[in-house]
Amino acid sequence: MNQITGTIGRWQGAGLMATTLLGTGVFILPQMTIAVADSGALLAWFILTLAIIPVALVFGLLASRFPHAAGAGLFCRKSFR
Repeated sequence: MNQITGTIGRWQGAGLMATTLLGTGVFILPQMTIAVADSGALLAWFILTLAIIPVALVFGLLASRFPHAAGAGLFCRKSFR
Protein backbone atom coordinates (compact mmCIF):
# COMPACT_ATOMS: atom_id res chain seq x y z
CA MET A 1 0.00 0.00 0.00
CA ASN A 2 1.26 3.50 -0.80
CA GLN A 3 2.13 5.78 2.05
CA ILE A 4 0.75 9.33 2.06
CA THR A 5 3.65 11.79 2.12
CA GLY A 6 1.76 15.09 2.50
CA THR A 7 3.24 16.67 -0.62
CA ILE A 8 1.97 17.28 -4.13
CA GLY A 9 4.20 16.53 -7.08
CA ARG A 10 4.34 18.37 -10.36
CA TRP A 11 2.00 15.94 -12.17
CA GLN A 12 -0.47 15.80 -9.29
CA GLY A 13 -0.61 19.60 -9.21
CA ALA A 14 -1.08 19.74 -12.97
CA GLY A 15 -3.90 17.20 -12.67
CA LEU A 16 -5.62 19.21 -9.96
CA MET A 17 -5.34 22.43 -11.99
CA ALA A 18 -6.61 20.71 -15.13
CA THR A 19 -9.67 19.22 -13.44
CA THR A 20 -10.49 22.48 -11.68
CA LEU A 21 -10.24 24.54 -14.84
CA LEU A 22 -11.75 21.88 -17.08
CA GLY A 23 -14.95 21.64 -15.04
CA THR A 24 -15.61 25.36 -15.36
CA GLY A 25 -14.23 25.53 -18.88
CA VAL A 26 -16.38 22.76 -20.30
CA PHE A 27 -19.71 23.56 -18.71
CA ILE A 28 -19.90 27.32 -18.15
CA LEU A 29 -17.33 29.30 -20.12
CA PRO A 30 -18.26 28.29 -23.69
CA GLN A 31 -21.81 29.51 -23.29
CA MET A 32 -20.67 32.76 -21.64
CA THR A 33 -17.99 33.33 -24.30
CA ILE A 34 -20.42 32.86 -27.17
CA ALA A 35 -22.98 35.13 -25.49
CA VAL A 36 -20.42 37.93 -25.10
CA ALA A 37 -18.08 37.51 -28.08
CA ASP A 38 -20.55 36.00 -30.59
CA SER A 39 -18.55 35.35 -33.77
CA GLY A 40 -15.24 36.25 -32.07
CA ALA A 41 -15.58 33.44 -29.53
CA LEU A 42 -13.01 31.20 -31.23
CA LEU A 43 -10.48 34.03 -31.33
CA ALA A 44 -11.21 34.79 -27.66
CA TRP A 45 -10.49 31.16 -26.72
CA PHE A 46 -7.22 31.23 -28.67
CA ILE A 47 -6.11 34.43 -26.93
CA LEU A 48 -7.10 33.00 -23.55
CA THR A 49 -5.04 29.87 -24.25
CA LEU A 50 -1.99 31.98 -25.11
CA ALA A 51 -2.49 34.15 -22.02
CA ILE A 52 -2.71 31.24 -19.57
CA ILE A 53 0.49 29.51 -20.75
CA PRO A 54 2.86 31.86 -18.83
CA VAL A 55 0.75 31.48 -15.68
CA ALA A 56 0.90 27.69 -15.92
CA LEU A 57 4.66 27.80 -16.48
CA VAL A 58 5.21 30.05 -13.46
CA PHE A 59 3.12 27.79 -11.22
CA GLY A 60 5.01 24.76 -12.57
CA LEU A 61 8.36 26.38 -11.77
CA LEU A 62 7.18 27.40 -8.31
CA ALA A 63 5.88 23.91 -7.61
CA SER A 64 9.16 22.33 -8.66
CA ARG A 65 11.18 24.76 -6.57
CA PHE A 66 8.91 24.62 -3.48
CA PRO A 67 7.32 21.14 -3.38
CA HIS A 68 4.71 21.42 -0.63
CA ALA A 69 1.08 20.36 -0.24
CA ALA A 70 -0.02 23.94 0.47
CA GLY A 71 0.48 24.89 -3.19
CA ALA A 72 -0.45 28.49 -3.99
CA GLY A 73 -0.97 29.24 -0.29
CA LEU A 74 2.69 28.49 0.35
CA PHE A 75 3.77 30.73 -2.53
CA CYS A 76 1.68 33.61 -1.15
CA ARG A 77 3.02 33.08 2.36
CA LYS A 78 6.63 33.10 1.12
CA SER A 79 6.10 36.19 -1.03
CA PHE A 80 4.71 38.32 1.81
CA ARG A 81 7.34 37.44 4.44
